[in-house]
Amino acid sequence: MGRSAQHRIWKWALVIVSFLMLLFSLSLISQGAEVSVFEERVPTTSYVAITTYVTRQVPQTQILFSRSDLVIPTLSYLYSGPYRLDVGRTLKISWEADTWVNVYVMNDVDWQSRFFGAPTRWRASKVGSSGTIEFYVQYDEPIYIQVLCPTWCDAKLYRWVGEVVWFENIVDAIVQTKAIQTEITQLRTILQTSRITGGYILAIISGALFIAGVILILAPKGGISKEESVKLSNYREYLHNLKQLKIQMNLLRTMYEKGEISEDAYQRLGDEINEKISGLRNIITQERTACEKELKSLEEKIVVLKKRSEELIVRRRIGLIDENAFEDEMKQIRKDLEDMESRREYLKSLLEALTAEEN
Repeated sequence: MGRSAQHRIWKWALVIVSFLMLLFSLSLISQGAEVSVFEERVPTTSYVAITTYVTRQVPQTQILFSRSDLVIPTLSYLYSGPYRLDVGRTLKISWEADTWVNVYVMNDVDWQSRFFGAPTRWRASKVGSSGTIEFYVQYDEPIYIQVLCPTWCDAKLYRWVGEVVWFENIVDAIVQTKAIQTEITQLRTILQTSRITGGYILAIISGALFIAGVILILAPKGGISKEESVKLSNYREYLHNLKQLKIQMNLLRTMYEKGEISEDAYQRLGDEINEKISGLRNIITQERTACEKELKSLEEKIVVLKKRSEELIVRRRIGLIDENAFEDEMKQIRKDLEDMESRREYLKSLLEALTAEEN
């Protein structure tokens, strides 16, 4: 029996056994808890309550955003907002980066006054590789938070957190009581829940095993290796960067058409962006061509292996090959086909990511 057949039997055995365990656990749950009832004299206490109310202030915090491992391109920025915060609350911004960055807190007038993405006025600001800004909200107006990379190299933002802090008045009731002791006769009920608890625990375990078995049976063979997954993620990053460059070029063109920048600046910055776009397009085109070539070669090899498999079947039927040789070669063909199918699925995923640039 081949290893793949053994794996299939093991998966089905897991599903069947876990399903039977699940049915048994449901039968335990359906029986319910065991109930015992008896009389007992129970002392009781009556209370006369005197309530005193005390007010105290409790700090409250609301997280606006919390991000990590962000990359700010050279002379670019990240921002969050707008937020409308209640008057009297304090906005607290904290960050950690691998180089100096500029952090600004702006209202809507400040935000509209930026020049080419760079603030010209702000409510509060701070510079450093790490730090904290606290801004007290005095007016009901939109608030923006921006992080700007002022250096000629990319900046990595390890942590960027924005939160709102304030104090709320909490009223505590302090109750003082006077106890009056009495005694009553009452019925006491005891529930024996060990059986139903065991049923729930068994149901959770068997249900998880049943779902895992079904997933193993339905899961496709093969998969993408960790190295291939990283490579696929890198190409998607190329496409994301290409999209960002196109957005920057459109923004630059719009500013030039509105007369916000000179023709020399527009030409110089446009050449720089187009050079980056051209470089990324060359990488994507080369990888797409290599992927299409390998995929075509792989399809041809799969066709050859399938034809060889059909030929071996015919050879066995007419007696041109003995059973052991037939099984050995067919086993190798099946293994090669599984590997090639897995590689083909990966190449299709990679090609899909690379062709997304056309959209």
